[in-house]
Amino acid sequence: MASCIRCNRGLRDKVSISRGYGPVCWQKIQVQNDNEKEETGEGIYDGGDIILQRTNGHIKTNVPWQIVRHSPGGFEWGYGGSGPADLALNILLLFTDLGTADQLYQQFKWDFIAKVPREGGAIKRDEILNWLRVREREEREIVIERDATGLTRYIVEVNDNEEISCDICAWYDRCAYFRDAVDCENFEDGR
Repeated sequence: MASCIRCNRGLRDKVSISRGYGPVCWQKIQVQNDNEKEETGEGIYDGGDIILQRTNGHIKTNVPWQIVRHSPGGFEWGYGGSGPADLALNILLLFTDLGTADQLYQQFKWDFIAKVPREGGAIKRDEILNWLRVREREEREIVIERDATGLTRYIVEVNDNEEISCDICAWYDRCAYFRDAVDCENFEDGR
């Protein structure tokens, strides 16, 4: 059973399980985050690039601090420790769900956070989205099978509940047939 990140009580509903907090803890965190934002102006993500700054030894970022998993002292960057791990997790939560963020944040830490100079920098929104797309594609499994007539089918597992299959090729993620519901480009090429 999933449990709350803050209080370790069991989580029952899908929304709580998805965000990792029960309704009471979630409300407390929201109030705490709102108070911190009013005091510092930090942690307000506007949908753009991730901004990381260090001024007079103090860290400023537009990443809200939603989950503390490794570093009660806060976010950090420029190396691979606990502060960078929490920063990576909280950045990914801006772009994906908790389950996906949990699976990918350590790699994201090494690919992005550890490489940011100590004084700070920016991580482009588009780079994060592209990185996530590549990871999603790597997670897909392609199964090739032949039916009784000898026809080859390419079955692509998108997630636990959904499969996409194509009788022609395995170019499912770049295929006009699946993307736009028009004739498959590979079929037109005679493949």
